[in-house]
Amino acid sequence: MAELIEKKQLNNIATWMIPIKETNLPSVLKGVFFMDGNPLPDTCITMYNLEWDIQNRALL
Repeated sequence: MAELIEKKQLNNIATWMIPIKETNLPSVLKGVFFMDGNPLPDTCITMYNLEWDIQNRALL
């Protein structure tokens, strides 16, 4: 599965980078992570809306 990188404005990040469904993420993985120094085009990422496998401690 290939995901596309979407261009969005950071000044209104709270309106578009939000959880859509409950995923049982551990608190350390909740929120928005800004990718300062990342060589890829990502400015920020979030783990929201991914499936969290509690047994294997892995994102799906």
